[in-house]
Amino acid sequence: GNWLIRATGTSGAPTTCTGAVVGWMSASPASGTVNSGADTDVTITVDPSAGGLVPGSYSAELCITSNDPTQPLVAIPVSVTVTEPPVPFCNGGADEVFCDGFESAAGGDIVSGTINQPLVQDGDGNTFDFVTGQFGVYDAGRVDDINIYDFGSGMYVYWYGDMAALAVGGVVDSGGTEFAVLHSGDTIGPGSTISAASLAMTNWLGGTDGYIGIAFENEDTGQLNYGYIRMTTTASSGYPAQWLEYAYDRTGAAITIP
Repeated sequence: GNWLIRATGTSGAPTTCTGAVVGWMSASPASGTVNSGADTDVTITVDPSAGGLVPGSYSAELCITSNDPTQPLVAIPVSVTVTEPPVPFCNGGADEVFCDGFESAAGGDIVSGTINQPLVQDGDGNTFDFVTGQFGVYDAGRVDDINIYDFGSGMYVYWYGDMAALAVGGVVDSGGTEFAVLHSGDTIGPGSTISAASLAMTNWLGGTDGYIGIAFENEDTGQLNYGYIRMTTTASSGYPAQWLEYAYDRTGAAITIP
């Protein structure tokens, strides 16, 4: 039957939804139709910034209404803990994202920053451009550096290899095919094996927290640059997934993940 989802904040029993609608939790799709005996996936996203949430604990309910006469309403309790963001490295913390956007202490030319955005699970997906720092929805009229998307069978990647003049792509593992999950201490550079194949992110589908090594064409300089994006994924399709932060060396030199 037909169904409609909304998120409410309430202190009542889980069989009722009486609280006000909260701005920090959303569902995609928020409504639709499913046949008897069938199922469909709904992605639930929590965005503390959208609700202006300060660090602390919050509760709400995911309310599903339908035309099922025996279960017209299902209320699912949701608990969320918002933590303090990491202290930047230059303020004495351990985070690798630097306050001024450059790793000046290392004498290099490292550009870094935060993304901190969930990835949309659909055929367009999300893209990122290192030089502009732009995160957004795939646009066929724009050349970015990486596109993560899902046509219905899990997480895939597109590297714009057909649009770039240089050999762009992602770092693959020792098998030479699957895109690697990199970690602190790994280096991305001329010695890395790079592939521009649009393949499933097989190594990431089990749910992980790591870095994607990337070679991309710097549109300002025309050089091949090396960088990385930190990504978290969830089993078994890779979604929900999130891009957290990025860095690259704009001189064209290799870069090592801190």
